[in-house]
Amino acid sequence: PNNRKDFDKNIENIKSFNNVKCLIVGYGRIGKKILTLLDALGMDVSYISRNRSITDCNISNFDFVINSLPFTSETKNYFTAETFDKMNKNSYIINVGRGETINENDLYNALKHKKIRGAFVDVVQNEPIKDNNLLWELDNIFISPHIANAMDNSIETQVKVFTNKLKKYKQKI
Repeated sequence: PNNRKDFDKNIENIKSFNNVKCLIVGYGRIGKKILTLLDALGMDVSYISRNRSITDCNISNFDFVINSLPFTSETKNYFTAETFDKMNKNSYIINVGRGETINENDLYNALKHKKIRGAFVDVVQNEPIKDNNLLWELDNIFISPHIANAMDNSIETQVKVFTNKLKKYKQKI
């Protein structure tokens, strides 16, 4: 290619970190860690807790909407067609929370009809993801395997962390 635009057709959509706006939905342990990491990159980061509705903020202002919600009766299908319709057409949804917090049919339709630019998901509604899941048909979604607990030493590590936290808790009583 003779110039960058010939090489990358999406060059107009690339922003420097300090011009990227992110919304973290779910401000628990994971949401706070994400905020720390993105803030270190100079991104403009906002957040809302799971107790607030996403309709309370102007979601169209954000380049990335990052879902770190836990699964509860209140967060089931938290993200629906209504949410995706209000997002910026050049924005992405990232799900590192729980699969059940996003209505998968609505996500599929939003991606298929280009209502949003794309999605990155580490979790889906029914895991492991089935071969016939419609999300596989799309070219604007990246699905990573939800295998954080599949590491060789993950159970031992979790037991050690739990045991240490339990000891600290008992010392405070």
